[in-house]
Amino acid sequence: MLTFQLSTHYLPKISLKIEFLCQGIEEAVHAAQTKIHHFALTHVLEMMKLIEKPELKSRFLKEFIKIEHLLQKTNTPIPSELAGKIHNHIQHLVRHSGQFGEALFQDPFLQSVRLYQANAHQELEFDSPQLLFWLYQDEQQRQSQIKGWLDHLNNINHTVKFYLALLRDSAPFTTIEINHGFYQQAIPDKKTCDLVIVKLAQQFNLIPKIQIGHHGINIRFCDALTMKELNNTDAQFELAICQLS
Repeated sequence: MLTFQLSTHYLPKISLKIEFLCQGIEEAVHAAQTKIHHFALTHVLEMMKLIEKPELKSRFLKEFIKIEHLLQKTNTPIPSELAGKIHNHIQHLVRHSGQFGEALFQDPFLQSVRLYQANAHQELEFDSPQLLFWLYQDEQQRQSQIKGWLDHLNNINHTVKFYLALLRDSAPFTTIEINHGFYQQAIPDKKTCDLVIVKLAQQFNLIPKIQIGHHGINIRFCDALTMKELNNTDAQFELAICQLS
């Protein structure tokens, strides 16, 4: 099954982005190819742009506090283990001083690469002296550095994984037959939808175009190769509309 996700608000959007970047960095720890290490480095640099915003940690903290408050207010029955995890994440963020991944901003190599980027007004290219030197290092040395960077991202990685797990588990999947290549569902308000997840079997060769308006969700299905909208298909998909608060 292929999974397509569309987020509608800041926190789900940035969480999906961070999840994707961390997965790429994790893969590079166990890879030997120079190109994969290069991609991992660009992921680390992109992560630094995201997490250097001081309000990111406070946003996650406020979201977890709001979730805990709503669960208590509505007397929603949840496993005690889950309630404990939410409380522990709140306490961890409260106790954690400074920004996420703070040690990355003290790394001399990453500092020099970021400075080169800023002066060149461009993304990391192969004409960067720092990059060329790093890429010619022993692969095990690069792996060790990448693992160290990933360790520094452990707090944000752990926070995002828990937040997305809560979000994805907030709604069940419904199996739906595609009618004339189009599906529409009304929702009370755009604010009541944090994340839309569509699952499709790869054999259908379909790609969904998901749009969220103020009062509904529209999904049009296109051929994966031509991107032409389909008017008839006997395929089906699974849909979850997730909301935490």
